[in-house]
Amino acid sequence: PATIDTLFSPVGFIALSPDNRWLAFQPGTRAQVIVSPFPSLEERHIVAEGVEPQWRSPNELLFWRCCWGWFSVRVGPDGPMGNVQPWHTDDRFADTPGHSYTVTGDGAIVYLQSDPRESATYLRVVPGWVAKVRRAVQ
Repeated sequence: PATIDTLFSPVGFIALSPDNRWLAFQPGTRAQVIVSPFPSLEERHIVAEGVEPQWRSPNELLFWRCCWGWFSVRVGPDGPMGNVQPWHTDDRFADTPGHSYTVTGDGAIVYLQSDPRESATYLRVVPGWVAKVRRAVQ
């Protein structure tokens, strides 16, 4: 029968690599991505500031960093290798409760987009506007 085992507590998001060698997780509510060898979990490699780690391949980890976009880091036999690299950005990305994106089988991502943001082409200033409104509602 299946059993339940507590690996970490508290943990926000957790993802096992496709080859079952690495466990990526976000400790509690902290915006930090950590990678540990699995199943030993003896080492903890702090990857970067970020949330929602998900594996794109057995040796590439994606995560999201608030208000900017996604980042990627390579993971080798001994842990994270090299620097974290920007991977994708979208001004229309809509953060959602729980997982805000998912990695597809071919390494792409699926996420919710908000409506296009439109910027104003002009700003109209009406002198005495507040006073006029106050007089109109009295």
